Amino acid sequence: MQISLDSLAPGDKALAVQVVPRSGRVNAFMIDEQGAGLKALGGDFVNSYPNASKEIVIPAIPNQPPKKGQKSSASHTLRILTPGDVNTTFTLEVLSADGSFVPVGMSSRSIDAGVVSEFSLEPKISANAFAVRITSAEPIVASVSSSVVISGKKDFVWSTATPPLAPMSIAVTGLSPLIAFAGDSISVKVQAKLINGKTVSKVIKGSDSATWRVPENSRSITIISSSKGVFAGALIASSNGYGFIPIQNGSALTRVEVPNSNIRVLNP
Repeated sequence: MQISLDSLAPGDKALAVQVVPRSGRVNAFMIDEQGAGLKALGGDFVNSYPNASKEIVIPAIPNQPPKKGQKSSASHTLRILTPGDVNTTFTLEVLSADGSFVPVGMSSRSIDAGVVSEFSLEPKISANAFAVRITSAEPIVASVSSSVVISGKKDFVWSTATPPLAPMSIAVTGLSPLIAFAGDSISVKVQAKLINGKTVSKVIKGSDSATWRVPENSRSITIISSSKGVFAGALIASSNGYGFIPIQNGSALTRVEVPNSNIRVLNP
């Protein structure tokens, strides 16, 4: 089933969507396609996050510092919502290779309950990727939309929160993403399996933020181990545009009730 959001909330500029299955299980995803008249401005997936939380980390946000002669850099827009019934305050901290800091106006910022609030974010950093850590008195959800330029064409990408990093394997055939890690103390052991069958291992260490470019011709990557409190996301750039992938397990075991039967099942 395909549902157009502008038919559900016509005229609304900033939206958050909660999908609640009433029976069985459902899988839902969102695509944001933007345009001006007949001109397409690009499209991107808006990844979901399972639950609102009082602390979230968006680990991989692309940043394009201004080139020589330019005055402005890439622009970012934070959208944040507290889905409860109580207003709250939040503090946003930028984590990058240049260090961590709280931008002006992003400390104890008030937002209304049940309303998607929008804030402009333009950190003055030299790193090509950064993360944000958002803490709040009430559970929140948030994402960051970034404007980028690829091969002279404008594009945008949505970066969303991820759960803490855990051991996993991810197929990356045909891709060479830049993986950004965020955390107070980063120590992650990764392994890339190449198409020719060889493996490449590396330990990524750092504080606040660290990045790792997946080797070309990689078939899969494996997170072997990670220190506590580390989050990760992947940024993919190509001639067609920019993309963000949350580094998280694609599936998890679901607890179900073990059937309880006796001989009468076979012999009624």
